[in-house]
Amino acid sequence: MKTISRLQREIGEWSKSRGWFPADGALADPEFKALFVSSKLALIHSEVSEALEAVREHEYEAYIAEGKPEGCATELADAVIRILDLAEILGLDLSGAIDAKMLYNHTRPYKHGGKAI
Repeated sequence: MKTISRLQREIGEWSKSRGWFPADGALADPEFKALFVSSKLALIHSEVSEALEAVREHEYEAYIAEGKPEGCATELADAVIRILDLAEILGLDLSGAIDAKMLYNHTRPYKHGGKAI
């Protein structure tokens, strides 16, 4: 299995090769960066919404329809791909952030906050 850091780099390289990275220096403009990142986050949200729609149709596993991968698993994969792409564009250490967050999560009590799910 590939590491998160390796996947992030590979997805970033693919994204750049397809023209999805911003122009060099563009992220130095705070207004452009905010709009760009907001747009990317909206696209991540859309993938999660598509996963929800697949669940409503009871399509949990990935399957192929007319040559295209579909289903909840596929939409979740799309969300992860978009998240890793954004992390690479921003130069974030997502793997390190996940490790740090999980270390913190291990300190939290069982079902902390009294939430049902």
